Amino acid sequence: MDAQKNIDLFESFDGVFSDGALLANTIKGLYGIDVSRNSFDMTSIAPRLFEYAIKNEKSIYIVASKECEVKKAISILCENYPGIKIIGYRNGYFKSEKEQIEEAEHIKIVNPNYLIVGMGALMQEKFLLKVKKAGYQGIGFTCGGFIHQTSK
Repeated sequence: MDAQKNIDLFESFDGVFSDGALLANTIKGLYGIDVSRNSFDMTSIAPRLFEYAIKNEKSIYIVASKECEVKKAISILCENYPGIKIIGYRNGYFKSEKEQIEEAEHIKIVNPNYLIVGMGALMQEKFLLKVKKAGYQGIGFTCGGFIHQTSK
């Protein structure tokens, strides 16, 4: 529903995935478009990305959740995916627009292959577009509550 109210935001992305079977079926029913479920969770995209990143020596940067949760999630990911290269992280709570722009510039400079952002609907998409506008050339994923859930 948020996407429908913010079509111009979502049209700015190179790709948009369906994170639920119900959503995929609804899109097929309403628009006649076959969409498969691809969610950034451990039943879909996340393990494939982590395994690919390890095998191909790709780097990951994470912006999500609270500071203690992102640290815990990274610890869990490193334990479960030995060799994963997480080159940076920060919590997903920004104090200002200026702080977001500064982080976007930092991510561009650090230049991870993959950027995972979990800040809640619309905020995470807007932040990814700031990073893209800053000149980031990697691949960004929104992950909703994945980091929070992983930390638990």
